[in-house]
Amino acid sequence: MKKRLPKFRTLDEAGEFWDTHDISDYWDDMKEVYLTMAGMTVTLDDKYVKALAPLGDVRASVDEAIRRYTVERITSIIADLQAKDARWKEKYGYDYETFVARSAKDKKFVKNIEKICKTWEEDLAEWEFCHEGIRDWYRHLQETLLN
Repeated sequence: MKKRLPKFRTLDEAGEFWDTHDISDYWDDMKEVYLTMAGMTVTLDDKYVKALAPLGDVRASVDEAIRRYTVERITSIIADLQAKDARWKEKYGYDYETFVARSAKDKKFVKNIEKICKTWEEDLAEWEFCHEGIRDWYRHLQETLLN
């Protein structure tokens, strides 16, 4: 006789059930799940659906996994950009804002900078990209964490 997968009201209830039952007895009740989020459809492998289904809402579990992955990736990108920012700060002896302000107004400052690096303007363009990237990625991180 085919066993039917019960409905669980809580994660604890599901955990207690799976502590005493074998998932292979319920394979036929498992089905492939398609999630549509913001115009994107994600197909989950059966093995993930089978692992997540007993824990409750599969969509919520996938949403949480994607949110955690997104936070991890964004914080990694921010850390890389901050490391680059620190290298330029060390190279030129100023933070980005101070460097920009002084290089725009102080010709003597520019002459001294050219002694450090003839291609300082290329560095400044990359530094600006890095600086803006840090700000933009922090905004993405905040949006991800607050939503």
